[in-house]
Amino acid sequence: MVWNDARQEGNLTHSAQLARLTKHMRRFQTQRRGVTSCVRRPLTPQEFERIQEAYWKIPNRELGLCGSALNSFELHMVGRLDDSAKFREAELKAYTLYPEFGVWARLPWSKNVMEERDAPPQVLLASIDTRYDCVSNLGLWLEYHYEVNPEENEFIFAYSGLDDPIRI
Repeated sequence: MVWNDARQEGNLTHSAQLARLTKHMRRFQTQRRGVTSCVRRPLTPQEFERIQEAYWKIPNRELGLCGSALNSFELHMVGRLDDSAKFREAELKAYTLYPEFGVWARLPWSKNVMEERDAPPQVLLASIDTRYDCVSNLGLWLEYHYEVNPEENEFIFAYSGLDDPIRI
């Protein structure tokens, strides 16, 4: 409902005065004369590389391998951390064209996925730089994970054997 000035009722956010005020405030902030910007900036390659190297140096081997694999997987899938953490084993398959250095992955767990076609499969290829190599990091994590946590678990990034999507 539009704001009615005469009756002082309706949705105030739809008033002409508030729209003009918001427009002037945005221009003021764009010109750097107002409050500092809260816009998020992208992660730089140097920051990502330092994060990966920090994971490798963690004394807790399980945490380091899981964090490194999850971080590189999230980057490759261009996904959110909470969605990537709930990646399931059934959604990971060998890529038939290049089985030596490629895997097929699908990330259907997301707030934006409403139907099957909203989550198409993606191909993850190996990289020369181990900091960016999702396939190697994922392989190392899975090898360690299955050795330490041999019980059945559908989640790939099930740190310490967690099998509850909310706790993951």
